[in-house]
Amino acid sequence: MELQTQKDTTLVGQLNQLQLRDHLALIYDGNFQEWKRTVVPFMLFGLFQNEKCVYILEDETPEQIRAFCLELGVNLKAYEKTGAFVFLNKTKLYYQNNVFDLDFIVSFLIATIENALTEGYSGLRITGDMAGSDNIKYGLEKAIDYEVRMNQEIFSKYPIIALCRYNINRYDTDLIKNILKFHPYIVWENRIHENPYYIFPEEYLAEEANQEETFQLLEDISAFTQKKSSFFNKVMVLEKNYAIFEAQLGYEKLKNEFLLSLSHEFRTPLNLMFTALQLLDLQLKADEKSRRYLNILKQNNYRLIKLVNNLLDITRIKSGSYSLKMQNCDIVYLARNLTSSVEKYFKEQGKKIQFICNVERKVIAIDPLNIERIMLNLLSNAIKATQPNDLILVRVDEVESKVIMSIADTGRGIKEEKKKIIFEQFRRVEDSFVRNSEGSGLGLWIVKSLVELHSGTIDLESSYGEGSEFIITLPASKLSEEMAETIDEQETPSLLDRLGVEFSDIYDI
Repeated sequence: MELQTQKDTTLVGQLNQLQLRDHLALIYDGNFQEWKRTVVPFMLFGLFQNEKCVYILEDETPEQIRAFCLELGVNLKAYEKTGAFVFLNKTKLYYQNNVFDLDFIVSFLIATIENALTEGYSGLRITGDMAGSDNIKYGLEKAIDYEVRMNQEIFSKYPIIALCRYNINRYDTDLIKNILKFHPYIVWENRIHENPYYIFPEEYLAEEANQEETFQLLEDISAFTQKKSSFFNKVMVLEKNYAIFEAQLGYEKLKNEFLLSLSHEFRTPLNLMFTALQLLDLQLKADEKSRRYLNILKQNNYRLIKLVNNLLDITRIKSGSYSLKMQNCDIVYLARNLTSSVEKYFKEQGKKIQFICNVERKVIAIDPLNIERIMLNLLSNAIKATQPNDLILVRVDEVESKVIMSIADTGRGIKEEKKKIIFEQFRRVEDSFVRNSEGSGLGLWIVKSLVELHSGTIDLESSYGEGSEFIITLPASKLSEEMAETIDEQETPSLLDRLGVEFSDIYDI
C-alpha cells in the first residue's frame, strides 16, 4: 500500500486500499470502539476481496464478532459455512504442549496459505492479539524473533495480509516499543501510518538500533504522516468515504430494483380486478345495493393503485429514471378545467371551491398529466383538512418570468413543528385516529419531486386554526416544436379514473 498516493485518508478508506503482503500493528489504549472500528472492517474487506480470513480469538467470542459484522449488514455465519471465515483459538496457533513453537507457527501459516490458494482464494487475511492474554509469557526476544521471521519467511514470499493487535495499557511497554519497529504500517488514532522506523529483517539481523520511548515513537510517527499527507488532509474534508458510499449505492440499487419488481407484481392483478369491476358495474346498474358494494370495492382498488403508483414513482425518481413528457400547454385552461371537474366532490361535502387568475391564457412548457397529479394531490389534502362551508381557492398568476399556482384553504392549518417535515417521505401531519381519510405519507414528497423536475419550487404557508396555502412557482418558458413530446391518449387513464385514484383515500366521497 502506497500511502503517499492514496486519496481516501479515512481509516475505512485506508483499510480498503490494503494489499496482500501488508503487515500492520494496531496500537490502542483499551478503547473497545477504536478496536472495533479497525478490526471488523479489516476482516470484512478481506471477505469482499475473495481472501480466506482467519480470526485468532483472544478474550472476545465468535458471537461478539458475528454481532459486530451483522451491524454492518454482513451475515458472518454464511461465510463460515463456506470456509471463507475461520475462528481459531490462540493456543492452536501459538502453543504446542504449552510451548511457544516458532517453527510450528511458520509451517502452520505457510500450509494455511497454500490450502487457501488451492481452494481458489486470492490469499490469506489474518488478525490476532500477538502477545496473548497472559502478557507475553514467551518473552520479548521470542516476540521479536517471531515478527522478524514473519517478515522474512512469510510476507516476502506469500500472499498474506496481517493485522497484529496490541493494547498499550495491557502489555509490556518495552515489548510494544520494540515490536513497532517490525511492522511497516501502524494503526494509531484512527489512521494508518507509514512507519518511518521500520527495520527490515536484514537490518535487524545486522545490528540493533537505539529506541525511543513508546509514546514518543508514536508521536513521531503521527508527525511524519501529517507532514507527508497535509494535502490529502485538506482533500479529505471535501471527499465522502468511498467505501461506505459504494456499499450504500449497491444497497440502494438492490432496494430500488426490489420495489420496482414488487410494484409491477401488484399492478398486474389490480388492473385485472379493476377491469372486472367495471364490467360488473355495467351489468348491475339497476341494483343499488350491489352498486354500493361495487363502489366500495372500486374505491379501495383505486387506493391500492395509488399506493403502487407512488411506490413505483418514488423508486424511479430516486434512481433518476423518472422522465417528464413536456409539452407547450395552457396552464390556465388546465387548472380551470381541473377545478371544474372536482367541484362536485367538494359540493358533496358542503365545501366551496373557487378558481381565479390574473391572466386569461398562459402557454408554458409542462408535463400536463403530472401537473394535474400535483393539483389533485393538493386538492385531495385540502378536502381532508377542511370542514363543511370551508373554502378552497385555486389561483394562477403570472409574475414576471414565472407562473405562480397556489391552492389555499380555510381549514384547520398545520402546526409549526409539522411544517418542517411535511415534504418528507412517510410523514403525516394528521392524527390517524381522528381523521376521516387515510394516506401513506408519500404524496407530498412526490409532489415536491415532480415540481422540482419541472425546475420549479413549492412552498407552504400555514397558520394553525386558520388554513394553509401551497404555492408552486414554475418557469414561464416554452419548448421548440421539435423538443415537445406527444402523449398517447389511449395509454392515458381518463380524468375520471385519475380523480378516482387521487381521491380514493377519502372515505365519504
